[in-house]
Amino acid sequence: MQSVLNKWSVDFKNIFVLKTARYQLAGNSVRVKYSPDVSERSTHFAVQCQSVPTMNLIGDSIALAELDLLKQVLDIDIGESQLLVETRNSTSFELVTGDKKFLRALVQHNQLSHIRERVQGKVRCLEQIVLDCINDNGFDWVKNQVVSVSDTKVDQAIQCCFGSGSQANEQTVTDALNAYIHDLRSQTCNLLVIP
Repeated sequence: MQSVLNKWSVDFKNIFVLKTARYQLAGNSVRVKYSPDVSERSTHFAVQCQSVPTMNLIGDSIALAELDLLKQVLDIDIGESQLLVETRNSTSFELVTGDKKFLRALVQHNQLSHIRERVQGKVRCLEQIVLDCINDNGFDWVKNQVVSVSDTKVDQAIQCCFGSGSQANEQTVTDALNAYIHDLRSQTCNLLVIP
């Protein structure tokens, strides 16, 4: 993770996660589901990140209007809504997500065009992060991280990319990751960061 943060020129004081995400990343469910090493890294990440401040909506009619719009969209949850509304206050941000339904929903609803424009080119998907990790840490290291976790704990697209498990080869995996990225980019009107 640190190598990815270095590549992006970001440190933990500039990474904001929802308070609920901090609890999930450092909570019992992580300790129960994953190895002690993964649990420790997850907890370290959660503790180092900043919490998105609780929104003060009193008198903020623009934030309230955006939240009302976002509430009407089935595949955008309250946490994603809060993150999107928070982007109003900065021009220097990136959203990182593994939730492709969320990104597709953002594009499919015309009433969200002003939000979509604000985040265009500022979203990183999980597959982009995995490619960055491969470039920074080597394919074998990433493969070992993915295949050492049971299938139920790995993102479906990532699981498909590494479908051969320990037999997966770098070319096949990177081709598959790039295909997922290309497909998502075509479905989401270029919301994704262009490396």
